[in-house]
Amino acid sequence: MVVHPIVGKRSAVAIATRLAAEGPGAVVIAVGGDGTVHEVGNGLLRGGQGRPEPAMAVLAAGSGNDFARQMAFPKDPAALLGMLERGGTRRIDAGRLSWPGGEEWFVNGASFGFTAAANRLTDAPGARHGRIAYTLGGVRAILSHRDYQVSIGLDGAEPAPVTIGTGVMANGAWFGAGMHVAPSARVDDGLFSMLTVAGAGRLRLLGLLAGVFGGWHLRSRTVSLRLVGSVRLEWEGDLPMEADGEPVAVGSPVEARVHPGALRVVTGTAGER
Repeated sequence: MVVHPIVGKRSAVAIATRLAAEGPGAVVIAVGGDGTVHEVGNGLLRGGQGRPEPAMAVLAAGSGNDFARQMAFPKDPAALLGMLERGGTRRIDAGRLSWPGGEEWFVNGASFGFTAAANRLTDAPGARHGRIAYTLGGVRAILSHRDYQVSIGLDGAEPAPVTIGTGVMANGAWFGAGMHVAPSARVDDGLFSMLTVAGAGRLRLLGLLAGVFGGWHLRSRTVSLRLVGSVRLEWEGDLPMEADGEPVAVGSPVEARVHPGALRVVTGTAGER
């Protein structure tokens, strides 16, 4: 086993990019939270041209650990070692954001609008960590919330203008340290669970935030959920966006597209599927 220490933000991308050329028997372990998973996933996917050979495993050691929750990766090193010893991998989908002059892969999900603005506040210097941090970040974002004017096109359709509070392209079911944003999302169905919240006042957003840990937000008439393979966004001005909890400085237009089976991950059950 070779250990590569992470010495700064985005350094895991460079390390994983080099490791992407390793053979199918190699395993790259991301030690950290969703931000580390995001960097390692980006490095593997970029270095492997969208389909790297090494499998990825995660030792959950971050503040959110939503991807680890989705994939049942443990916090205990001994438990992770047991998964590795049992072998077994599976292929899961990954998403890719592309815009003029840039691209960014994501593993668990990406979002824009209110959720991305809340994430900025959560990641601010001096902010607390864990579920309470994400909840407080959401409340702070609601207090300064404004709706966004965005044109959205799904699965190749011409983008149509909407007034929206937030939109989430979910590959996994959990975000924000256990918020059950897309309960029915699957990581291997070749589709995003595309959740949108129509323009809503601050009180309604507070209600949605209160219900999101239990998935109750889906009962609101302002929330819609569709399964899609691609999303195109066009807008003017500022539109905050994040991928796996990491802020992404995108430009209009941006396309989010599912790449089925792009990433191989450790499962802890024998065989490959």
